[in-house]
Amino acid sequence: MKQFLFNFLLLSFSFNGICQVAIINDKDGYTNVRKTANAQAEIIYRLQENEVFIVDRYDYDEDKEWDENREWISILISKNNFSFTSNSSIYIKGYIHKSRVRFLEDLPIYNGKKFSFAYQLIPFTKKNKIIEYGQPNWGILISGLPVWGTDMEIPKTEVVNIDIKISENIIVVPKILIADIYECSNNFNVYKKDDTYFVQQWNSDGAGGYELIWVITKEGVQQRFIGAY
Repeated sequence: MKQFLFNFLLLSFSFNGICQVAIINDKDGYTNVRKTANAQAEIIYRLQENEVFIVDRYDYDEDKEWDENREWISILISKNNFSFTSNSSIYIKGYIHKSRVRFLEDLPIYNGKKFSFAYQLIPFTKKNKIIEYGQPNWGILISGLPVWGTDMEIPKTEVVNIDIKISENIIVVPKILIADIYECSNNFNVYKKDDTYFVQQWNSDGAGGYELIWVITKEGVQQRFIGAY
């Protein structure tokens, strides 16, 4: 429990201003992630085009603050494409060359009419939900899942569906992808790169906050990235 809290606080501190969400900038369509900051180091992962990850502006292993002249940048990658959590850290750490980084906020904000995104929100109800209090690491589980958006409290708002359209194509969001996110709102930024849309927002009940990014194409939801801060 103490180790989990340390890791959570570490990540929380990081997200509070020294971490940024990014995608790769690579003509090959992928970038190798190295175990250490060295071109000869072991490859531990391969980031694909339009896959969201975190640029860590403080390297805890090397105890170095951000240096714009650093050739290799520390990053955090979700262990799965949809940020399903476990009792361990939900990220792995690695390094990529700085030339391969493109910050999400540097993409143009999309204001067109071909893409639409809206949550269907209702007040939270306990009906047909199993709520477990005092759970290790998370404090509370709802229907067996950790809760994003509250500080170990019962949520006030839940998502029952997301209405997404690309042109005339309706994008169906699997229920499991909305089952653990709470305190959402319809305030967000939309970015676009090629045929991929990124919906970015911050959700919170005032205490428990998280960053949520949906990566969507006409084929459906490609990634649901969650960062705690």
